[in-house]
Amino acid sequence: MSIMKLQSTNPSKNYKVIGEVEISSPREIAQKVLMSRKALNSWATMGLDHRIKHIEKLIDAFDKKQTYLASLMSQEMG
Repeated sequence: MSIMKLQSTNPSKNYKVIGEVEISSPREIAQKVLMSRKALNSWATMGLDHRIKHIEKLIDAFDKKQTYLASLMSQEMG
């Protein structure tokens, strides 16, 4: 069974491939949904201060990649 991939392209550059990611199988998606539901229980019982710390780490990660992500989104839009 071959691995299916989703390609990201730039429509203004004759659909030049920017990158690609593997597509999850239905089984993998079901497993990820189950894991997310389990994590939700943990998240719900976590204190507010602890949740804020996790969200701040996520914000920091996005901030560090802001220029790259903006460039990528611009390329995908053409």
